[in-house]
Amino acid sequence: MGITKLGAKFNLTIFLIVGLLIGITTIYMDQAGILFILVFMLVLCCFLVVMKYKNDIFRTLFFSSIMHAFFFGLGSIFYFYRPHLLTRPELKDYLIWVVLIAIIGYLFLVLGYNSKLYRIVHFPKLGAQWNGKKVLLASMAIYIGFWVYRILLHYRLGLFFYGGTIEELTVTQGGLERFMFSFFGLFFGQGSRGIVFILLFILFFQYFLAKKSNNVSLARLSKIIFLIVLIIEIFISIIRGWRGFLIGSFITVMFVINYASGKKFSLKKATIILLLILLFGVTIYSWSSVYRGRLMQLRIEKNDISIAELVDLIRISTERFGELVFDQKIRNFYIDNIVVRFDRVNNLAVIVADTPEQHDYIYGKTLIFPALFYIPRLIWTEKPIVSELIPENWFARRYGIVPSNAYNTFMSLPLVAEFYMNLGLVMVIIGMFAVGVIYRMIYEFAKTNKFSPSSMLIYFIMWYEWIYLGSFLGLGSLVLDSMIRIITFVPFLWFVQRRQLGKG
Repeated sequence: MGITKLGAKFNLTIFLIVGLLIGITTIYMDQAGILFILVFMLVLCCFLVVMKYKNDIFRTLFFSSIMHAFFFGLGSIFYFYRPHLLTRPELKDYLIWVVLIAIIGYLFLVLGYNSKLYRIVHFPKLGAQWNGKKVLLASMAIYIGFWVYRILLHYRLGLFFYGGTIEELTVTQGGLERFMFSFFGLFFGQGSRGIVFILLFILFFQYFLAKKSNNVSLARLSKIIFLIVLIIEIFISIIRGWRGFLIGSFITVMFVINYASGKKFSLKKATIILLLILLFGVTIYSWSSVYRGRLMQLRIEKNDISIAELVDLIRISTERFGELVFDQKIRNFYIDNIVVRFDRVNNLAVIVADTPEQHDYIYGKTLIFPALFYIPRLIWTEKPIVSELIPENWFARRYGIVPSNAYNTFMSLPLVAEFYMNLGLVMVIIGMFAVGVIYRMIYEFAKTNKFSPSSMLIYFIMWYEWIYLGSFLGLGSLVLDSMIRIITFVPFLWFVQRRQLGKG
């Protein structure tokens, strides 16, 4: 397998600690004790990895470790004390299995990352420099195209479209799906939010490139365009109830500063910033829970929402958020809304409880769903409706997490849960090991190219898809989305470094 000596010692230490603690907990502890010890073991494993890679907080395995400990460790504790939020009450008994499977999956993720299998891939060499003016020109062209897509979608479905049931989707599916297979739909429609983060990355990265080359005017222009796009998107995210944008954009800015400014974040500074992000996230999620819920209700009741109604909705949500301090019921409501953000625990518990007793293993079915999504109906006339081919919706209806007709409700499908659904613990071990290898490939690609601008763009795209979205998207979605994103940005890379490639 070719594991390095340092990696072998590190992995062996983790296995010994985990094995010892599992033996102790299964003999002497009750359910709560076992759960807490397992959570401690998971957090300990993640902490050891974090300390090993503390000099680069945006290394793929570093951030993945944080997410793993946060969602499966802390999330399991939350659900243990608020079991009424689980899909079924008896799922509380499966929280131990959830954490244990998360530990096993994580250990093999680390093993895969520390193996040398990434060397089987020959990484392409990309041009070293960007043409700053072309970067800004291409970025604005993409952003204008994105707004064309938004305007067309607004004309078709309204700005606040929240389709829900099969009956609602049937009405609009034909025209909407045909549009999604147009150029704009393919480029901007699937995971269109990622386009905004990528543009913010490009513009902010270009600002630092211009600053390093002492091109003051280009640096100033890059900064202005970056701030304009950021402010516009923050406004759009607030009125649409897109709660994750502020956190995602903040992480994007941190990512660029870490690699482009020449000063990487220390572990201490990163910890403080991550805690602030967490605090900010809790606040914004609490406020938007009221706002978003009422927004969706109004959108279902009416064709669209007027500006006056929107302003009034923001006022009511803010007032209700202010009551949080004084009203215990409202406070519990907000706490519950925060806990359900950790639905990866609940979803894995449902899958473990019902597979294969209630539902057979699916043997890779979810891995091919996203690819079928892009086959035009003109070619495949009997193709199922769009949401039937989205794993994050299909599994939720299959396991009763959402109603069987809720075709536009998507739930988190973490990789470890998807692997278990496909072939149990065997697939968890194989799949997470393979994902660890992929994580290493993503990092080594940028390292091989000496973290050049083009390689960093590819690295950010893959990092965003596999690390940031990888905690709740299925494997098929990650593979297809990242491929589409990279392929669609190849013309951008060719355009902004055309002269360098021509000389090479």
